[in-house]
Amino acid sequence: MKAAFKIVIIPCSLALMLLGTTSEASARSPRANVTLQASNHLQQGKAKVRRGDYKGAIADFTQEIQLNPRSTEAYINRGLAHHDLEDYKNAIADFNKALDLDPWNYKALYSRGEVRTDTEDFQGAFLDINKAIQINPRYAEAYNHRAMLYGEFKGDIARALSDLNRAIRLKPTYADAYYNRGKALSDLGKYRGAVADYTRAIVLNPKLAEAYGSRGTLRAQMGEKHAGLQDLQEAAKIFSQQDDPTRYQQTLLLMQQVRQIEKPYK
Repeated sequence: MKAAFKIVIIPCSLALMLLGTTSEASARSPRANVTLQASNHLQQGKAKVRRGDYKGAIADFTQEIQLNPRSTEAYINRGLAHHDLEDYKNAIADFNKALDLDPWNYKALYSRGEVRTDTEDFQGAFLDINKAIQINPRYAEAYNHRAMLYGEFKGDIARALSDLNRAIRLKPTYADAYYNRGKALSDLGKYRGAVADYTRAIVLNPKLAEAYGSRGTLRAQMGEKHAGLQDLQEAAKIFSQQDDPTRYQQTLLLMQQVRQIEKPYK
């Protein structure tokens, strides 16, 4: 997602080569040393994010910013780590700084739009996501997020479906977009199409517990109670593995409700 940080190393001069060997440090300019250190901090921070060590990642991204104050990538990555910690104020501040450095950075706009959604600034979120799409009309993730805004916060299922279709055309392996399109189709009463999209999402991401849960609920309501319960059991299992007790308990409650279903959808 983020562009690689290029390391620039200045080669030894011919005179130094003729005089004999020298250390790597003495053959590199001070600026190259700073670049190398910054690159190391960036990569270390990304590795810590993958391990879930967001505070450690923030420390690394901060060190890179100190060495390279114009590193848009460092601000975006630090903002994402703040977002993961639900520190929305600092996340917004980092995305604002990235946009000060690069006003056309669609990734910073998209990321700020996500935070604004989480803080219920839906108008601001629309502005950011729309601008990200204007800058990069092939940004599948932005269409997926805007679809969610249209569907959940404006009640415009038709526009949500249009954006999800676009996201899937741009990125045919986008499991989240298939899952969200399944939700939109379900809202429109197109249950078979919704089940097909949930199934596709599961094929692409077998750990997407929400897709199992939604498919299971629909299957049960359509008269396929046994298959529905199997899906819900799988959803509960994954939520448990992901240490998500809230949605695990919600799925158990759904299973109790499914067992009481008598009349399927027509």
